[in-house]
Amino acid sequence: MLRFLLLGGFEVWHKSRKLDGFESRKTRALLAYLALKRGRMLSRDQLAGLLWPEASNEAARRNIRQALYNLNSVLAGTGGSSPILVEAASVTLDRGPQLWVDVEAFKKVLGQGRVPVATVATHALSQAASLYRGDLLAGFFVSDSPEFESWMTGEQELLRRLALEALDALAERSLARGEPALGIPYARRLVAMDQFAERSHRLLMSLLAMAGERAAALAHYRSLEQLLRQELGVEPLPETKATYAGVLSEALAAATGPTVEAKAGPVIPLVARGDAFAKLSQTWATVLEGQPRLTLVEGEEGVGKTRVIRSFLDAAAAQRPSLVLVGKSVSRFPQLPYRPVVQALSPALGASDDERESLARKLPPAARAVLAALFPGLGPAPRSRSGRSRPPAVRHEVLFDAVALLLRLISRRHAGSGGCQPVVLFLDDLQWADADTVGLILALAARLRDIPVWLLLACRCGDTQTHAGLSRIVESPSSADPIQRIHLDRLGVADVREMARALVGEEDVPGLKSLLVRGGDGLPMKLVALVNSLWDEGRLSPTRAGREKWVCRVGPSDSMWCEQTLDDLIRSRVARLSNSTRRVASLASVLGHEFDVELILRAEPEHKVVVEVALDALRKRYLVRHTASEWVRRDPEERDPINGATRRLERFDFDQDRIREVIRGEISPLRRQVLHRQVAQALESLSNDDLLGVEEDRAYHLVEAREWRLAVGALRRAGDRARDQLAFCSARLSYGRALEAAGEVERDLGKDLPPSLSSEVLNVKRALAGMPSE
Repeated sequence: MLRFLLLGGFEVWHKSRKLDGFESRKTRALLAYLALKRGRMLSRDQLAGLLWPEASNEAARRNIRQALYNLNSVLAGTGGSSPILVEAASVTLDRGPQLWVDVEAFKKVLGQGRVPVATVATHALSQAASLYRGDLLAGFFVSDSPEFESWMTGEQELLRRLALEALDALAERSLARGEPALGIPYARRLVAMDQFAERSHRLLMSLLAMAGERAAALAHYRSLEQLLRQELGVEPLPETKATYAGVLSEALAAATGPTVEAKAGPVIPLVARGDAFAKLSQTWATVLEGQPRLTLVEGEEGVGKTRVIRSFLDAAAAQRPSLVLVGKSVSRFPQLPYRPVVQALSPALGASDDERESLARKLPPAARAVLAALFPGLGPAPRSRSGRSRPPAVRHEVLFDAVALLLRLISRRHAGSGGCQPVVLFLDDLQWADADTVGLILALAARLRDIPVWLLLACRCGDTQTHAGLSRIVESPSSADPIQRIHLDRLGVADVREMARALVGEEDVPGLKSLLVRGGDGLPMKLVALVNSLWDEGRLSPTRAGREKWVCRVGPSDSMWCEQTLDDLIRSRVARLSNSTRRVASLASVLGHEFDVELILRAEPEHKVVVEVALDALRKRYLVRHTASEWVRRDPEERDPINGATRRLERFDFDQDRIREVIRGEISPLRRQVLHRQVAQALESLSNDDLLGVEEDRAYHLVEAREWRLAVGALRRAGDRARDQLAFCSARLSYGRALEAAGEVERDLGKDLPPSLSSEVLNVKRALAGMPSE
């Protein structure tokens, strides 16, 4: 292939070789003109008048013949025939695929001037920015050819204007998306190309400030101020001064952490779930009448169970005063005993010590004693007079009764004087729940017959057969009413077409639908990943009128999207993030399913603003989301349907657990060990009052870090905690893992354990021996 590079100079390349041998500047000018007009038959007389206007007709024709001979010789020397087609009175450059011209490619990616540059897809703008290395034929001058110079100047101005518009659009979109670091290079190019365009300077200052480079933004304003005074004798415009004042007063995002709320991405519609919504609506109506219900929503991973439930409950909670509490099981061990139930109920205990103490005083001493171990916010557990432990079977009954009573009190407190407020206990990812948690759920279903409570569960399909605890819920629920089961399937072709039609205009539906059908496999999680990848690449971009409809530009060459797995799509999305954002994402994936700024800062030395900007970028790319355990009314413009109060600093969770798994899988094993060790050290200074399940989390991270000596004690303490909370299945597992960790230490040492570890092992064995029979 012959490649003509005319933007920023004049170069012709064949494969990896730059061609030379062009005998004169006018010969190069002729080739450049033919390249920009290729495919058109140009008369010899026209070309002669363009480049040799002062020569006689005979001399001009002779010059054309000589120039064409030289060009044919050089181009034919590449191993094939010359692409210059010569007829008796006309000349043209072949339009075949063996030639590539950067100006032609630049115009093509920008729509050949048929559409405003501001509406061109981001990926095309990026290509255009990369192609535009400088002005057309920069530094090129042909003497005695005013017509050629006039033509060249006109083309330069046209291409320069297109480049400025493309760079401006790229910088603006980076600012709007909350990705200032991506926009800064484009804004710098804008300023360099037109140093007196104050709008470009304002854009650069805003990007610098939002990226945390506030000092650079202020310095840039001062340099602009000096430039305008020296060159034009004027002051910056009021708008530019206002931008400077905003940076100076820390009004922009980077000074206080990211605050830009506008989301540039597409809101992906929820389709084909009408039957599920109808069933949930019927059940909710029954609960509102005062009757408790138990529902299990199931389906394969990525089919959209959580989103269906979130979307329904968000609308339901907004229509009728109700309390929706959210908890989820996690795919690691050890985890907090009864984790999803404890996580869901903890925020509802009260925001202040007085509120929690008021609730605790309403509990009988026996119930408070049991619940204080589960919920530190309820204060220290009162001691019994005898100090003796009751038989395990009786103690379990006390635990179950106490949690049921706590839910009643929460419902009544939120309802005000008299009556009970409807409560939804949404417990997600129950395929990871242990037998202790399942036993508590069954007990609550049997006990909560007198208040409007909805136990709404979600798990992956198939796990109800393989998970012994879940099969107990499905086959024999402890409730007078049968369990309601809602199964979600993959989407059909018609459903995918509906999704495409909701996203883009009619003219783009066939292309987007075809891509989603071939590449999405009907799995909502993969369809969402595909759409977001198209957005990341700029193939899906908002129209000029707004974000109601998007413009999708896909073609036959985009079949690559259909060949990627879900994990491939996630990896490519993460790869587009900045280095600092990927670094924070990696640490977050090691931290686990939920994390916050403070814990990240404890585990890895980073500037707080860097972490906050990274998390904001991840949120805006729909890779992480805010978490909440208590439902509240939300802004209808907010994409995330859950948006509520949190216990400490703002907490986050990965949008899908699969995203966390893929990011974590990209970390090398040794680096993962280091990160787990850092997290374990960060957790040392925290208590369960600071972070629920901190002991269990620390034990998990020590095991993953292969810090076996420390893991023995941490696992033993996790086992003791589970035993004290009557979670005997979890306790046995923790004790068993502690013995395995001790075995790892013994193998590493090649000899008997030191006395301190031997004592720990003895304590573990005694604890196991004292456990009640299963």
